[in-house]
Amino acid sequence: MAKRKKRRNSLSKLLEDIVDDTKDFVDDLTDRARDVEDDLRHAMTDGLKTGKKKKSKKRSKKLNKSVRSLHESISELSKQVEQTDGTGTKVKVGAGSH
Repeated sequence: MAKRKKRRNSLSKLLEDIVDDTKDFVDDLTDRARDVEDDLRHAMTDGLKTGKKKKSKKRSKKLNKSVRSLHESISELSKQVEQTDGTGTKVKVGAGSH
C-alpha cells in the first residue's frame, strides 16, 4: 500500500482561508442589505402614492419578510463563524437566501 502525503496545514493557508471566508460573509451581507434597501425604497414610494394601500400593504409584508430573512441569515452566519475553528475554515454562505 502506497503512503499518502499528508497535506500540511500552514498558518498562512489558515489565514488565507479565514480572509476568504470573511470576504464571502461580508459580500453576502452587503447583497442582502442592498436588497432590503431596494425593498424599503419601493415600499416608501408605494406608501406615498394615493390609492395604492393594498399594494403598499403587500410591499410592507414583503419588506418585513426580507428583514426577517436577513436577520435569520445574519444569525446563522454568525453561528457558523463562531463554530469555525482551525480544522474547517470554510463557512457556508447563502443560508436562508432566496
